Amino acid sequence: MSGQQHYDPYQLIREVGFMLSHNGLEVNELPEGKLGEALAGAGQLLRAYGITPSMDVRDTFDRRLPPSW
Repeated sequence: MSGQQHYDPYQLIREVGFMLSHNGLEVNELPEGKLGEALAGAGQLLRAYGITPSMDVRDTFDRRLPPSW
């Protein structure tokens, strides 16, 4: 495949959780304060494969805007 590839690291985190659960492991939501670690790890894994961690611009705004918006 030519060109730069992109993948949402949050999606990778969700997919890994699903895969672990599907394989019989008890997976709960990430504990408070651990999302940063998971995000760093997902980004590192994607970059190791030559894939740029990125997400849809609309999702980025959804995550950063205060709830009152």
